[in-house]
Amino acid sequence: MNKTKQSPKSLEAYRLLFDTNPQPMFIIDRESFLFLAVNEAALHAYGYTREEFLGMRLPDLWPPADRPRFLETMDMEVEGLQEVGIRRHQRKDGSIMTVSVTRHTLEHEGKPAILALIRDITEHHTTQEALKEKDELFRLMVEGSKDYGVFLLDSGGRVLTWNEGAQRNTGYFEDEIVGRHCSCFYTPEDIRLGKPDATLIIAESKGRCEEQGWHVRKDGSRFYADTVLCALRDSSGRLRGFVCIRRDITEKLILEQKLLEIAEREQKRIGQDLHDSLGQRLTGIGLLAKALEERLAAQKRPEAKEAAVLGKQLAEASNETRRLARGLYSADLEANRLVPALKQLLDDARLLFGIEGKLDAAADTQSPDSVVSAQLYHIAQEAIHNAVRHGKAKKIAISLEVGPAAVTMTVTDDGTGIPPEPPKGGGMGLRIMNYRASLIGGQVSVSPHASGGTVVVCRVSVPTKNGTMQSQARNSNGQENHRR
Repeated sequence: MNKTKQSPKSLEAYRLLFDTNPQPMFIIDRESFLFLAVNEAALHAYGYTREEFLGMRLPDLWPPADRPRFLETMDMEVEGLQEVGIRRHQRKDGSIMTVSVTRHTLEHEGKPAILALIRDITEHHTTQEALKEKDELFRLMVEGSKDYGVFLLDSGGRVLTWNEGAQRNTGYFEDEIVGRHCSCFYTPEDIRLGKPDATLIIAESKGRCEEQGWHVRKDGSRFYADTVLCALRDSSGRLRGFVCIRRDITEKLILEQKLLEIAEREQKRIGQDLHDSLGQRLTGIGLLAKALEERLAAQKRPEAKEAAVLGKQLAEASNETRRLARGLYSADLEANRLVPALKQLLDDARLLFGIEGKLDAAADTQSPDSVVSAQLYHIAQEAIHNAVRHGKAKKIAISLEVGPAAVTMTVTDDGTGIPPEPPKGGGMGLRIMNYRASLIGGQVSVSPHASGGTVVVCRVSVPTKNGTMQSQARNSNGQENHRR
């Protein structure tokens, strides 16, 4: 134990430092743990008077639940300076504060004693505990998200973390995927188009990037996923990486396709009924009205004019019924002849709206898969409707390119173009086109034309005869179920 004698002058300086220190300080008898001296900061921090303090022992500052550990801590024979660490102390009013304790052995008035310096870190400790709890809750949330792949990428797009949901979606275990670039999840077609890097660039520049599309598992099978990629920046704005949240929605896609097929079959049935049943009936009634007009005219009856008006109205109703039937049902589309179906679509638009239509497609262009053809047809139909109704277009052109791995359809009009401030999320027509494109693994882009008007492009990156988008979805779903 340090028993160095101190001069009266140094003792006075020591007492002044003790009394005026802004941190609570005690001097405690080393054998009895009685308080021998306390400073003003301690009185203020704990709420006791000096007289009350000098009648107490150090264990009295400990909450009752913590006192059994007191003697174990104080029995340690440590000479000199010691960082005791974090403790809980109890104020006079019963409230608890978290403190950091530093102590030093010395002699006080000839007795072995301990000088203790107390720092109240309650607020800091509470914040730290809250952060720890928050981190733990976040960890549990990520690890417990078995249906969602939640993982971090570094600023270059390489995988940093991995959760069970990502493993279930892709088949990769953590030690197999950490450190690899996120492009390993993309299809070869998307890699050729530079989509992995483009997605990272969009997320970095705009803060987030949302997309739906086909991705590739470890075993090469495909799954359709809904992905959100968000950029992570530090307090200085520097890009630190990305967080990716991905959900396998292959089963949802298949269900939506089935529902859409049911709806389209019903639409075709209604179109056929309009054409074959109601249309024929109206034609027959029109012929009867014409015959009645002729008989009345032969008899020079004044009712002949009324019969003529009736016949004209019936003819218009019959023509309108056929136009409605063609909008609901296309015999060419039913036979999976996409090019003739698109040509008929433009012819109908010319008759209905008086526009000029042009189809650009090679004569030997083969139709893609029937599911893809049907959705492209309806996307073109919606694009024409939007161009006429909203863009006041007078000319519309459709081009179709069917390649070995991709189908691209472009609809161009000379209308007023995209409004300066389009509706948030796009209009209903754009949402319908995007939805139909998503069902076949495609994407729709809408942009202004250089000479005015609008360009709608739908690109589907799927084989065109060797397997439909539906079969891909079903196959990958089956493989997923088998993998699980």
